Amino acid sequence: MSALRYDINQIVDFLNSLGSQEVNLKHYDFIDPLFWVTLKALADGPKPGLTVKIDKNSSAYGYYLYLFERGRRKSPTVVPIRKVEERNSIENLVKEILQIANLRFCDYDDEFAFSYILMELINNSVDHGQSPAIACAQVFPNADEIEISVADHGLGFLQTIKKKYNDVSSYEEAIKRAIQKGITGYTITMYGSVTKHVGMGLYVISKMVREVVGDMIIVSGDAVFSLRDNLVRKIEIPWQGSIVSVRFNISRFERKILDYGFSFWLKLTLEEEEGEEDMF
Repeated sequence: MSALRYDINQIVDFLNSLGSQEVNLKHYDFIDPLFWVTLKALADGPKPGLTVKIDKNSSAYGYYLYLFERGRRKSPTVVPIRKVEERNSIENLVKEILQIANLRFCDYDDEFAFSYILMELINNSVDHGQSPAIACAQVFPNADEIEISVADHGLGFLQTIKKKYNDVSSYEEAIKRAIQKGITGYTITMYGSVTKHVGMGLYVISKMVREVVGDMIIVSGDAVFSLRDNLVRKIEIPWQGSIVSVRFNISRFERKILDYGFSFWLKLTLEEEEGEEDMF
């Protein structure tokens, strides 16, 4: 038995295998949440008759029961697969994520700012993509990591970014542009001088993940991007919409960001000099 892990090469191979109405997962004993979110979005979107085969005696099947709440047992480390269609649903999902992560915030302002960042991640599908989002989260205690994955079959990055930047002509360009400062997100003003600038979308998320040496995977159209590897791979079967997933070490996140105050870190991040070297 083998595993489908959080790895850009396995993700690319998996996406390239989704051309048929049947997905065979029988030889896997572990399947990362990102793949389950992808399959659920596919089944709810362009392939409503999708068939997934899995060995019911494998640990992967037990994990599937956790994620889809099909069994009697619950897991304190899992936020099951959720279909998110409106802002209230996003807020409830973020509360669930914070509960399983058990993060140590300095104060309410820090917790609010971080919650808002997570809401922006999920809202990328609901608001910008104009599509319901399929989302879930998982804490891996042995690795001390958390993963948050969101998928949709909405507009996708190219159509969304091209509305404002008509010089963008490929999904690869659109994804790279989406994580630049000031591109995505929107602004709220009722929560003070720091959080009113939070609406920086994927830029802030990418800075946060890079700071703690985590990874962010973005899939849209024919492009698969890994922040950690700073690598874009092309896929043969384009993904209609987008998949965005982040994974990072919880203790490192607390030590390098939360111990200084998330609001303080956010303020410094958003006030960086405009002349900063571009990551691409």
